[in-house]
Amino acid sequence: RLQNDDRVNGTQTFVDVPKWSTVEGRLSGRLSRAIKLTLRGYTQSLSDPPASVLTDPRTLYWTNRNFFQAKLDAGTPNVNGYVIYTNRVNRNSERNTDVKTDQYTVGGTWQINQSVNLFAEYHHENWTGRTDTVDVPALNDFLPDSDTGVVDLNWNLGRRANISLNYTRFAAYNDNPLLLQDGNTRGSYVTINTHYRFPAGYELGLIVPPWTYRD
Repeated sequence: RLQNDDRVNGTQTFVDVPKWSTVEGRLSGRLSRAIKLTLRGYTQSLSDPPASVLTDPRTLYWTNRNFFQAKLDAGTPNVNGYVIYTNRVNRNSERNTDVKTDQYTVGGTWQINQSVNLFAEYHHENWTGRTDTVDVPALNDFLPDSDTGVVDLNWNLGRRANISLNYTRFAAYNDNPLLLQDGNTRGSYVTINTHYRFPAGYELGLIVPPWTYRD
């Protein structure tokens, strides 16, 4: 894919025409009757990057962006699971700056019986950054790693009543040198949701969410 953009510069005296070229692909197939593998990704490069109108004229755009993801799905009629690995790398070659993330996700569903369903997922993100600026704090101080876990239980009590229980835990880890809001956090969220539909069409719901959050 080729893309050209007409872009008025910061002083409105010139029209820049940055050009992006992107190559992307996808490959999928079954390793067995129960296991499917999917690979996809792209690589993108920027030519004729627009100059910055700041004191430093080097461009502020990413000059290269790369993405790769591998997903493994497996299951039976009642149990299904998946594992996902994602890698992203954004680079500004003029400023010697890189931002990279590796993400890992594991999850699945279990249909315990006709009325009860259980879902669970765990997600981890690892971030790193590098730049030629040696000032403190460094770029890497603002790229926290994080963990997110979710468990959701859904119970259908006949055609009219439903109860669901959800527990989500979130945590972000970094030094947070500037004491920014939401920079280093912990959260635990429990949500109990009950719902009933009357024969006449009226609906009644009750939600109880005891949440805790620490910054």
